[in-house]
Amino acid sequence: MALTGLDIYKNLPKENCKECGLPTCLAFAMKVASGQAGLDDCPRLSDEARGALGEASAPPQRLVKIGPDANAVEVGQETVMYRHDEKFHNPTVVALTISDAGETDAIREACQTFKGLEFTRVGQIIRPEMIALMNDSDSPDTFKAVAELIHGELGVPMVLIGKIESVSAAATGPLAGARPLLYCRGEVTADQLAELADAAKAPVCVAGDLASVAETVEALTAKGVKDIVISPA
Repeated sequence: MALTGLDIYKNLPKENCKECGLPTCLAFAMKVASGQAGLDDCPRLSDEARGALGEASAPPQRLVKIGPDANAVEVGQETVMYRHDEKFHNPTVVALTISDAGETDAIREACQTFKGLEFTRVGQIIRPEMIALMNDSDSPDTFKAVAELIHGELGVPMVLIGKIESVSAAATGPLAGARPLLYCRGEVTADQLAELADAAKAPVCVAGDLASVAETVEALTAKGVKDIVISPA
């Protein structure tokens, strides 16, 4: 539930220092509650209060960043179910799918296609921002090599889709530090996903029916994994 101005005010320094640009702490609290100001605008807010307010006022969806910092894409952090209720803050990310079972020349050609690909929808030009790499070869070594090739050619955010052995090989190898989205297929436990997320320092995708997704997300959260994208069947 959203915090009210008074909820926020209770955690402020109450010094009316005006360093936030407003005359009183209460005025600042009301601005924060209405979304017109952020907690970072208060330079005297304690770390303890900042943490408490930040957690309590967090949107229902966490913001998840995929890809290297220079050109990462952001998903989540939406506050409404329907756009007309407010707005959607992060547009749907479009990805181009590439199979690791293709010939090297075909994969390079797909990378070149990615660079110039665009289409128009309702007068708006839409371009892909991400590569979804499929582990159709079922080979961790092949998957790792193709991931390295694509990363070197494009340097864009990637989704690694395959068995956990293949995803791990690419995410902790050539894509280390690039924060790909880890989409593990097949039998995989929450413990394995948590270990991989920690090793790769990357977000994970949880897929399946609603009940299994909810169970896995709860288990991952308990293990400290926060950057989670869900793909319910």
